[in-house]
Amino acid sequence: MRMAVRVLSTVLTALLSTVAVLGFGISQSLSEQGSADFAAAMQTSIQDPLVQQEIQTELRTGITTAGEQLASRAGPLAGLAGSGAAALADQAVDLVPTPRFQQAWQAWVAVLSTGLAATAEGATDPSVQVNGSEIVIAIEPLLAPLTGDSLAGSVTGLLSSLDRDTTITATTGIDLERLLVVGGQLARWDWLLAVGALVLAVVTVLMGANRLRWLGVVLLASAAGCAAGGALLTTASARPSEQMPELSRDVMTALTEPWVATALRGAAVLAVAGLLALAVAIVVGTRRGGEPRTA
Repeated sequence: MRMAVRVLSTVLTALLSTVAVLGFGISQSLSEQGSADFAAAMQTSIQDPLVQQEIQTELRTGITTAGEQLASRAGPLAGLAGSGAAALADQAVDLVPTPRFQQAWQAWVAVLSTGLAATAEGATDPSVQVNGSEIVIAIEPLLAPLTGDSLAGSVTGLLSSLDRDTTITATTGIDLERLLVVGGQLARWDWLLAVGALVLAVVTVLMGANRLRWLGVVLLASAAGCAAGGALLTTASARPSEQMPELSRDVMTALTEPWVATALRGAAVLAVAGLLALAVAIVVGTRRGGEPRTA
């Protein structure tokens, strides 16, 4: 009976350790440094020609669709509104490969990062909505920095009419909304989860004989849990998506990379500590004239 309780306690300790380590990683990604790392990763993303093509397609589709909707309300000016939207779409698409656009991209990525963090914290953001697997981002924060110097003055007036309902939608391969909400909860309770895992580990070790041996087992089980958590996140972030797959993959990778890195670092530390504990247990048992006794 004691063995069964000890095994169950070990499993629970490993689970708590895993979610605590992931919580620390998520807290890091929601910090200022995490936002800076996310921005740097996404700045690399926009250099990819495939991502540029996806952005160009979405810009043209979003602006043209918004222009058609505006034209339907413009009455006698419908033709002017439609041609203005087409001109704006052409200019915006042509700007995508340029350094000027990449500066606007930085501002847009900051909006995206803030919106994802808001979802994790249970808040809302007017420019970014996460609905299930979809990320819906307003176009306006991307185009606004380009007005004046880069977009012709005859066209920029139309931009004020293309409100925040004009969006770009990227579809991830997982339920990102749920992942962010759960991740936010783990980040909020990371220290409490860590303390709970520590207390449960102490109880498991002190429950019976061969304490060093069981300490090693608990640490190795926790290491395995952290490694599995990191592997699952890596697999989830790489799942193919239907809409803007290249951008979606880069967003998921930039978002979850701190989580995975923290999980793998935690797994490495716990594994080393567990192996040391088992080695000491073997040495101590040998010096006493035999192998460590089983529980």
